[in-house]
Amino acid sequence: MAIRVPAATLPQLISYRFLSGNGKVYSIGCPPQNAGRIPGDADWKSLENELRCKSPQETADRLCSYIDGLYPLVYNFVYLIQPIYELLIRLNYAPSKANWDYFTDNAFWSSHENRNEILLLIKEEISLTCLSKSPEDNLPVTERAKAFLTEHYRERISMEMLAESFHLNPRYFSTLFKKKEGVSPLDYLTGIRMDAARNLLLNTDIPASEVSSLVGYEDPRYFYKVFKKYTGQTPTDFRS
Repeated sequence: MAIRVPAATLPQLISYRFLSGNGKVYSIGCPPQNAGRIPGDADWKSLENELRCKSPQETADRLCSYIDGLYPLVYNFVYLIQPIYELLIRLNYAPSKANWDYFTDNAFWSSHENRNEILLLIKEEISLTCLSKSPEDNLPVTERAKAFLTEHYRERISMEMLAESFHLNPRYFSTLFKKKEGVSPLDYLTGIRMDAARNLLLNTDIPASEVSSLVGYEDPRYFYKVFKKYTGQTPTDFRS
């Protein structure tokens, strides 16, 4: 049925169409001013502290209960996806980035129009993430990142690639790592490379230019520069 509305209200209705998530306008009434926002009383930090001593099943149940409480207050579930995803990461779970990204994809919203159905799918993904936790996932993400860097320091590594390995936004991952370790992930990587370089320079006759490639630097000149900055000496002086 066609509904005539004043032209002045169309921009607001179109905006609300996307805030509602499924691309449809169900009412010509004005949406609340905080439509699409997470309520101010959503205390993710307190929830995180509460869940740290919970089992995977208890965590899944509590998270599902928590978003049940937010359900009547949130007009756009997209605004819940990232906080839940990041919370699961901080709790040392391993949520599938592809699965969680799907919740923010237009294809998802165009094929799911019922809010209850959407809520159910999100809760199912929470349960799947929590209950499929492996023993390795019990390690904090920073510890897993350090192990990864120690094993792969000879390879080309960027912040984007490293963060992607742990299904995290690069900025968020860097902040999380530095808060825990006191240095950025790339500075930590440099430390590993410099320790390996000093070991090779002291205990082998491999030319410094070749040591460069063995510890992850394709450009020997850049390796020399980093080594001197890190140790106060050039590779040649250090060896002598």
